[in-house]
Amino acid sequence: MGTWGCRSFENDSALDWVYLLQKHDDHSFVFDALKLINSQTNAILVEPAPTHAIAAAEVIAAILGRPSEDCPASVKTWIKNKSPIPPPIVAQAIQAVQTIQSDSSLKRLWRCQEDLEAWEGVLQDLANRLNGAKKKLEKIKYLDV
Repeated sequence: MGTWGCRSFENDSALDWVYLLQKHDDHSFVFDALKLINSQTNAILVEPAPTHAIAAAEVIAAILGRPSEDCPASVKTWIKNKSPIPPPIVAQAIQAVQTIQSDSSLKRLWRCQEDLEAWEGVLQDLANRLNGAKKKLEKIKYLDV
């Protein structure tokens, strides 16, 4: 994996996933990346699945108006006119990020690097952005009732 930074889109695997995202008109490709992580039980999450799930979670955060600093222009273009993401899907994105943070081949790779804390900070920022968006969505839903 070609990596030049610890941010979500600073590696070849994430950008390859973004390239494939452009070929899909709906959210299914994004949801599939999350499902792959969330369906794993007691297994080490092997690359590139964790990197793809992080990119998918970043896409969800961007759709919800909370993009990362390194969000590619192609993602910003892709999310235009996309339907809102329901809170249960946002919860799946949060769960995937937490799973990757706790034990994955990607985390093990970062453990061997000096930037482990920076990478963990990036994932925590992503989880915080998703949690903030989820809370806002839940408030809106509650107010609509």
